[in-house]
Amino acid sequence: KLADHGDALSAHVGLNFDMRIYDRLHLFVEPQVNLFFNPRHGSPRKGIAISSAGDWRSYMPAFNTFVGLAYNFGQTKPKVQRLSGSWKNPKLDWNGYYVSALAGLQFQSNSRLVWKGNMTAGERVGMHYSLGGGRWFNEFLAIRASASYSQNNWVKYLSAKPLRSRYMSVRLEGVLDVLNMGRHLYGKSIGIENPDDCFFGLAILAGPEMGHMVKHDKTSKVHDHYVGLVGGLQARFRVHKWVSVIAEPRFTVVPYTAPNSDVDAPNDNRNYYDALLNFNVGIEVRIPARHK
Repeated sequence: KLADHGDALSAHVGLNFDMRIYDRLHLFVEPQVNLFFNPRHGSPRKGIAISSAGDWRSYMPAFNTFVGLAYNFGQTKPKVQRLSGSWKNPKLDWNGYYVSALAGLQFQSNSRLVWKGNMTAGERVGMHYSLGGGRWFNEFLAIRASASYSQNNWVKYLSAKPLRSRYMSVRLEGVLDVLNMGRHLYGKSIGIENPDDCFFGLAILAGPEMGHMVKHDKTSKVHDHYVGLVGGLQARFRVHKWVSVIAEPRFTVVPYTAPNSDVDAPNDNRNYYDALLNFNVGIEVRIPARHK
């Protein structure tokens, strides 16, 4: 049994996505990265770095996501700045809703087995597919919910066939278009009256992901549910008033638990994580407003 324990210092950094869904009620999503520092660096099985005897690390990362509701108890209703969006333009009958479809390539970046040299570049690369939809709330802030399927090879033993990991997931992402935010704040000073007149956008994506993974090994297969974090960038070019072409590089952290492979503790489980990189291209289609 592993019964060691110890003290640690911690620090965290994260993002807060806040959306007002009623007069005083807000929905928020907070993905965070925590870093725990071991005060007894170099001492085997002491402090918090207890994953193996003689662990060389003096820190341990952890990932979590909070989703909740906040209520404003102020005496007056919060003042909300009304931003002029393209859906309020009578020439474009749109209320902000959209759908998207993407496909691309994926590989696992953190497995030393992937990079040992016994797999070709073609064997390392897998595929990623996603369908989603969401809403732009103003010129630069949106939310998107997506469902995705992806797979990639993660290990190859000698001359055997590469073994594969598969991921089925849903994610909720906040979208912040930093170019359009700058155009909204400083557009008039640089001659841009309406940010929607610009055809190119560059956005930051971040949020939680929930899913199920299946990882094949030599003699077993790992099934596990997970809650991870996803982040990326989105380049968007509007080719029509209703259609945009988008390109998205994305990074996903997938934590999971699997049986320990050490002969000293064959019945114990250990925590692992997959660091996935994928690059996708696709389209984003605006949904026209429907009038009663």
